[in-house]
Amino acid sequence: MACTFCSSSKTGKGKKANKVDIIIRKAQTCDISNIYEMNNKLNDTGCNTIEAMTKSLENNKNELVFVAIHNDNAVGFICGQLYSSICYSNMQCEIAELYVNENYQRKGIATMLIKRIELEVIKNNVSEIIVVTGRKNLNAQKLYENCGYEYRRMAYLKKIQKEQACGC
Repeated sequence: MACTFCSSSKTGKGKKANKVDIIIRKAQTCDISNIYEMNNKLNDTGCNTIEAMTKSLENNKNELVFVAIHNDNAVGFICGQLYSSICYSNMQCEIAELYVNENYQRKGIATMLIKRIELEVIKNNVSEIIVVTGRKNLNAQKLYENCGYEYRRMAYLKKIQKEQACGC
């Protein structure tokens, strides 16, 4: 499958030595094993299966997944979820996950992934991108601020089990 959009960061004369050749493209099923491994580092191990991730990539039309490729391997990924609501006139997008392997961090790859998802959501008439990140994740907060995102609100999380209906 040919990629329709590629961003690259190349090493060369006058460039920083820590830059690497990177291609940003839509994720394909051949990337799932790399995404699975990165997701296990980012989230709890076993929070999803390769089979479920493959099915979601193939069938979930509201999910945007892009990968950063170096030497034919995915070294970073970003997932965005498109959604609509009766409360907003335009589609919304939430960046659900962003991860770059440790050896590839601080090379501009996360910024490239963010810019790529921003280009894609423009095609979907999205008016805002929402990001939830950890209060202590200062590196991610700085990254998003450097990309033009501003702090708006705090998020809360409750893991729901069948026997735990809202006891408000």
